[in-house]
Amino acid sequence: DTTLPHYYSREFTLRGTKGFAKADQKLILTDGNIPEIYDTYDFYKKEMGSSDAYKEKFLPACWRNITDEQRTLGHGGMDYIEFRVFFDCLNEGRAFPIDVYDMATWMAITPLSEKSIQNGGKVVEIPDFTRGEYKNRPSGDVLKL
Repeated sequence: DTTLPHYYSREFTLRGTKGFAKADQKLILTDGNIPEIYDTYDFYKKEMGSSDAYKEKFLPACWRNITDEQRTLGHGGMDYIEFRVFFDCLNEGRAFPIDVYDMATWMAITPLSEKSIQNGGKVVEIPDFTRGEYKNRPSGDVLKL
């Protein structure tokens, strides 16, 4: 739901074959490091904040070094970082990490999901807005921001 009252959360969750991360609880579990705690309250009490151990190695410098003032500039600092990267790319003549094709693909997800739901959950192909050019695009690393 997007309209009923609730606290602000983007509910970021990442699941993979070797681990699990959940942003709201600052929780990271890795293969071989999953405690057998069967009480949900006890589990969260013990494991909440476990992502802090990964910050120094994996969190990009732009997030490690963000100031309290920058965090107030919209969406917990995301707006500041996005604008900073945008203007750094302009000033340095670098390619933007997100382009019009990324945006078109992201914006297509909602209407394509709606179409899928209307058709009983059938798979709906995501259009290739680049006409195959994505194959020639150099991959970038968000950690270099």
